[in-house]
Amino acid sequence: MKTFIRMIIPLGLAAGSAFGASWTGKLIDSSCHDRNPTGAVTGDNQSKTGNGTIQDSTACNPTPTTSNFALRTNEGQVFQLDSVGNSKAMELFRKNPSSLTVKVSGTMDGQTLKVDSLDSNDANSTSPTR
Repeated sequence: MKTFIRMIIPLGLAAGSAFGASWTGKLIDSSCHDRNPTGAVTGDNQSKTGNGTIQDSTACNPTPTTSNFALRTNEGQVFQLDSVGNSKAMELFRKNPSSLTVKVSGTMDGQTLKVDSLDSNDANSTSPTR
């Protein structure tokens, strides 16, 4: 019986960690993105995404009134945050408005991230880690 338990516990831990993932990217205003999904290209704020698309790097930056957030990866993918993620993003943004690069851990449900944690990320990398 002890041998059986010793085998099952590691398998259970490995299976549990397989369901969660993490993504790193930039917080954006989800409502703005819904109105302008391509990101208007203007002036000197242009940046090339991983798939070669030109986007305005400041398009849809959150403001103090933003209540619906999304995560934009360097590859140009945009994922909506769930209500928990929106609360965490609001709290983080209100404390430090310049902290737009974040790491989000959770699970994917369609195009929505069900957020377990959301932390400021000082790294410049914005590619998802899964």
